Amino acid sequence: MNKAVYVLGCLILSVNAWDLKIFESVVNNTTTPVLAVFWMAAGWLFFGNARKNGGLNMLRYNRYFYWLSLGFALSFVTAYVFWSQDIVTSFIVNRRLIFFLFIPVFFRIQPTERDIIKALDYFTVMYMIVWLWQAVSPAPITTSREIAIEAGRASFSMDKNDFGYLMPGYTLLLIPLYYRVQKFTENVSLRNFLPVMLMTGILFLLQNRGTLFFAVIVLVYAIFRIQSRYRYIFIIILGLLIIGAYLSTEKYWASFVDETSAQLSDPEYNRWKSLYYFIFQYSPHWLCYLMGNGYLSSHLDSGQFLMALMNSGFYQADLGIIGFWSMYGVIPILVIYAVVFKLLFYLPAPFYLKALSAHVLLVPICWGFSYYDMFLLILMSYLMGYYSEVFKPRPALKYSAVR
Repeated sequence: MNKAVYVLGCLILSVNAWDLKIFESVVNNTTTPVLAVFWMAAGWLFFGNARKNGGLNMLRYNRYFYWLSLGFALSFVTAYVFWSQDIVTSFIVNRRLIFFLFIPVFFRIQPTERDIIKALDYFTVMYMIVWLWQAVSPAPITTSREIAIEAGRASFSMDKNDFGYLMPGYTLLLIPLYYRVQKFTENVSLRNFLPVMLMTGILFLLQNRGTLFFAVIVLVYAIFRIQSRYRYIFIIILGLLIIGAYLSTEKYWASFVDETSAQLSDPEYNRWKSLYYFIFQYSPHWLCYLMGNGYLSSHLDSGQFLMALMNSGFYQADLGIIGFWSMYGVIPILVIYAVVFKLLFYLPAPFYLKALSAHVLLVPICWGFSYYDMFLLILMSYLMGYYSEVFKPRPALKYSAVR
């Protein structure tokens, strides 16, 4: 097993294998954390010699994991004190946080950037195969998701306004997209341009505004900044492709834009109501603004209260980093922005990581990090350490004079 395959296994586990029925008895919400621990142990033992080869300072970069763990632990305390949720229950309902242990695991096994990008390329192909499969028929998915998928499932007939729905892990597709954009700007060619267009097309099909609009901005910015005599040719090609795609699916996008405008201008839009409520009204004590309220179990009265809020249109999980802060407090948020700011401003990281960091910074409502998005933060944390070592100044060797 090579490291790219290992990383791919991590990615598939992080999305519960997309809740496919054929894996339901093995990979589900209950078993995934256990499988993740076994996968961590396998990587730790199988690639254990990687650290001996020199490289990453584990303690230096694992501190981000320690600070995250502290923030999560403090939220368990506030959940116990203010929401009457005992510590054991908090451990159970937050069992997916075990995935953050992949941060020290990655720093031990030290996959290269190529390993990670290769794994993400495979993940993207698998994602689209499963997406297309479920677009035609929801039969392969688990019963727990069938109703949700059926409500917004893809249809290739021309009598629907939507192409499809989102599957878990769609934010991970941004890393290979931005990486391909970077490769295109470094070597302007049709060969490098086609993967960019293909992956951008995938985002168009998924129709998630928070990822799509910013990704298009990154793509346009990258094309305008390339230094090549072919730059304007690719600008024209991109413009023609966008116009052609829009004209061929005009009524889809007209509905999409109308819905977006209506939601943003509506003061009763659920996301606006949720933002106000979870920022100003949800927390029962000022300590909860610092330490979070915890992730509440639906089997307790506090969790039932949260479920009632959801039934009324108040969605904590729909608020991205703000919802993450509401659950886990200030410390994990500081960790997220420490990684983002270091990649964006303090480290000569490659373009694709800076683009991703800017996306996280400027569109915070897209990133939950408490469930399926958490592996994006894991990869960003690892790559930050990886590039910190790559660009670390090395002391010059001193040789004694030979007499």
